[in-house]
Amino acid sequence: MIKLRLVNSYAQFVKTNIKPQEYYYLQSPLRSDAIEMLKYALQGLSITGHIVIYSKLIFINKNAKHKRRRIFAKLGPKYNLHGSYSKSESFLLSLFDKPELRLYEIRNRLLKKLDEKIDKFKTDYVYNDIKEFELCKNKFFLTEKGREEKKHIGLIIDQINEKIDSLVLNENELKTLLEDLGSNLIFLEEETLSKLKQNIPLLTELSFLEISSENLGDSFYFSGIDSFASFDSFGDVGGSDFDFGGGGSGDSW
Repeated sequence: MIKLRLVNSYAQFVKTNIKPQEYYYLQSPLRSDAIEMLKYALQGLSITGHIVIYSKLIFINKNAKHKRRRIFAKLGPKYNLHGSYSKSESFLLSLFDKPELRLYEIRNRLLKKLDEKIDKFKTDYVYNDIKEFELCKNKFFLTEKGREEKKHIGLIIDQINEKIDSLVLNENELKTLLEDLGSNLIFLEEETLSKLKQNIPLLTELSFLEISSENLGDSFYFSGIDSFASFDSFGDVGGSDFDFGGGGSGDSW
C-alpha cells in the first residue's frame, strides 16, 4: 500500500496525491468536461482546507424584505501564499482577491481570466499538470504511468465502497486507504460518504483533510459534496435548497 506523503514540491506528488480534477481527466482525456474539472478542483481545495465553502443568509439587494441563503467561498486555514500548488489550483486560488466571494463572482472571474472559454481550464491548466507528471502522451492519450495511476485510484475507490461496513470496524486499514486516496474521496459513493461522516474522530486524523464545523455543518464534504454539479453552461445553479444566484432584479442572477 502506498502511503500519502506530504512533500514540498507539487511535482513530487506523482503516484500519491493526484487531485480530483486530474483523476477525472485521466478517466477520459477526450470526453472529460472542463466545468466538471472546475467543480472537482474547488471541492478538492475545500476538503483540504485551502478554501472554505459555506452558506449564510443575506439581503440580496437593498429592496429585499427577506434574507435569502447564498453560498460563499473564502481562502481557508491551510492556504499558504507561498505554498506548492498545481497550475489549476493556483489559478483558482488567484481568484480570491477579497475576503469572500459569492459563487457567481467566482464564475465571472473565471470567465474573464479564461477569455470566456471554459475549456481553457482543461487544456491550459489541468492538462499541463498531468503532462508535468508524464501521465499523458498528449491531450488524448495516457502513458503507461497514467493508466497505472488511474487504475490505482479506481481500485481504492472500489475497495472502500465495497468494504465500507467492515472497514469502519478496522480504523487503521480504513485510514491507510483514505490517506492513499487523498482528496479523491469525493468520488466515493454517497452512502459510503455518509458512513464516513459518522466517524468524525477518524476523519480529523487524516493529514490531508481539513474538518471545520462551518463546512461540515453545510455538508459540503459529504452528502452535499456535489453542490457544484448543477451548473448549466456555467450559469446559475438550480434545483437546490440553496439559492446560488446573484442579487439582480427579480432574483435573475
